[in-house]
Amino acid sequence: MEIKQVIVARKDLNLRKGKWMAQAAHASMKVFFDRSKTYWEGTIEEPQLKIILKTEITEEMKDWMDGNYKKIVVYVENNSELLRVYNQAKDESLPCVLVRDEALTELKEPGFTCCAIGPAKEDLIDKITRELPLL
Repeated sequence: MEIKQVIVARKDLNLRKGKWMAQAAHASMKVFFDRSKTYWEGTIEEPQLKIILKTEITEEMKDWMDGNYKKIVVYVENNSELLRVYNQAKDESLPCVLVRDEALTELKEPGFTCCAIGPAKEDLIDKITRELPLL
């Protein structure tokens, strides 16, 4: 069973390559962080206070982390296509997230730049992203 993650980027934003790489990295990590909860161990007064991050992941997410981190980056033309792809993944109960940029560097106004789908079974993701061109 092949496991992968697909990052779907908005081509209309015309971002620099470095900015795209940062947005893709945000998306890849956000899938895990959005499933996480932070717990404190100890008290604020203790110098060795520990922060524990507990993340609930799927079996496919675990396999991906233990494997080869297969990742594909594709693109859509605009925000409405990005939201369509994201909502399809969400409707299929696949792990997925949207990345929203706050326009502190390149963008003129805040908005969604990309989404991540998976890690999940490749055939399930391909039903949604197979026809999208590589970025």
